[in-house]
Amino acid sequence: MLITQQKIPHANVLGTKLAGQTQRFYFDTKSGVILPGDTLNFPFIFKSLNAGIFTETWELMTKPILCSGAPIRITLRGNFVCSVFCLYRGSPLI
Repeated sequence: MLITQQKIPHANVLGTKLAGQTQRFYFDTKSGVILPGDTLNFPFIFKSLNAGIFTETWELMTKPILCSGAPIRITLRGNFVCSVFCLYRGSPLI
C-alpha cells in the first residue's frame, strides 16, 4: 500500500490573530510503502518559540483506497506556555 500525506489548511472561524505559517510540527513527510501485516510509525515533534495553542491537520492518501474512500485525517495539537524565564528574556507571547 502506498501512503502519501497532505496538509489541510485551517479556516479561521473565530477571526482571531493567527501566528502565520510558522512550522511547529515536524515529521517525515516522504511517501512510503507499507506491506501487509506491517505497521507504520509516525514520530512527531512539536516545537514553538511563541506561547500559544497550535493545530495542524494532515490527510493520508492511500493506494489502494481504504475506508471506502473516506478521508483519513490526523490532527496534531500542541501548546506552549511561556515560563517566567521566557518572560524575563522579553520573548513575545504571541
